[in-house]
Amino acid sequence: MNTATSRNATNTSPAILPLAAVQRPEPAKFRGGGLLLLAIVGMGVVAWATPLAGEGWEFNRQAIANGEWSRLLTGHLVHWNFDHLLWDAATFLVLGVACLWRSVGRTAATLLAAAVAISGAIFFLQPEIETYRGLSGLDSALFTLLVASLWRESHRNGRRWLSVAAPLALATFLAKAAYETAAGATLFVDSGEAGFIPLASAHLIGGAVGAAIALLPANHSASAAHHA
Repeated sequence: MNTATSRNATNTSPAILPLAAVQRPEPAKFRGGGLLLLAIVGMGVVAWATPLAGEGWEFNRQAIANGEWSRLLTGHLVHWNFDHLLWDAATFLVLGVACLWRSVGRTAATLLAAAVAISGAIFFLQPEIETYRGLSGLDSALFTLLVASLWRESHRNGRRWLSVAAPLALATFLAKAAYETAAGATLFVDSGEAGFIPLASAHLIGGAVGAAIALLPANHSASAAHHA
């Protein structure tokens, strides 16, 4: 694999749907979730500011095969340049807060499950991918978690417009993934300058995880919280 195609990363900055009125989460849990989001972004900043940390944390197939399994998680914290980090981190924080407001447990479960699913799929199913960086797979998971939650709630709270807006938002997300696959470039980051190729599979896997967790029955929310 040549240098250009070995630097595979992702970026997505989906549009944010307005928040519907929901029950406010417990302050302690909300603060804890907020600290988790800030910690993740903070580690991303450290990885960007410290090249050795970035190289030591990125998803690197050879290193993982040699036993450095932590890279399956830390690879999401590393970015190719500041522009890549800025877009991913800003999207992550906005979507993360919106999701935390609805369910701290589901948000934490989504982040952990998506991180493992994305990296695992790349490692086992896409052997051509040597390196991977970026939060955008997790951004995609948070986006579909929010959209699917809004769609589900629209049938309970009478906000019929959400039952239409949510599928449209999902269609836009899928169209963006298709465009980036066909064009080999991202919409919001100059991937050519940063030297990476967008990886649509990471977006789609993350999106599938977020939607699945959003649609879990309500009585499963407690068990989902154990993944935090």
